[in-house]
Amino acid sequence: MMRKPGPLRQGDVVGVLAPAGAVDPSSLDAGVRMLESAGFRVRLGATARGRAGYLAGPDRERAADLHDMFRDPAVRAIFVARGGYGSGRLLPLIDPAVAREHPKVFVAHSDLTFLLNHLVQRAELVTFHGPMVAAFQRHPEAVEILLAMLTGDRVAWHASAQEVIQPGTCEGTLAGGC
Repeated sequence: MMRKPGPLRQGDVVGVLAPAGAVDPSSLDAGVRMLESAGFRVRLGATARGRAGYLAGPDRERAADLHDMFRDPAVRAIFVARGGYGSGRLLPLIDPAVAREHPKVFVAHSDLTFLLNHLVQRAELVTFHGPMVAAFQRHPEAVEILLAMLTGDRVAWHASAQEVIQPGTCEGTLAGGC
């Protein structure tokens, strides 16, 4: 059975991780300020400001950071700082039972689809495909909609396709991806 975390509230602690590429510090700081302005307390992961080559730290440290955020009872949501290559390297190091036992909001997109789908398929956790913290300042409207959805202040979002490739209808299970 899928585990869907409850809505976020003002004052909740949200974690910010960098499970892939190293993060530009000024972009990270700007995104953190946006989360704080929305009423959240932010806890940065141990590797959020890290660097090991082009990654935010060694694979084992980034995987441990993810486990630590899920295990931390104060953290109600986990936002990914940025995408990029590297998240797929964590899959063999991640214990899905940790997320299953400590379900919380998890938001990412782009190359982090590896982790999103892993958490859905292996931990049976509902995940959220949305903007990442280091890009918040470039997409303020998307951030506003995301946070409204995660707090329950908004229950739906609709976007029109700019182009229809194949008209019609269908039914099935939708799996997001990059």
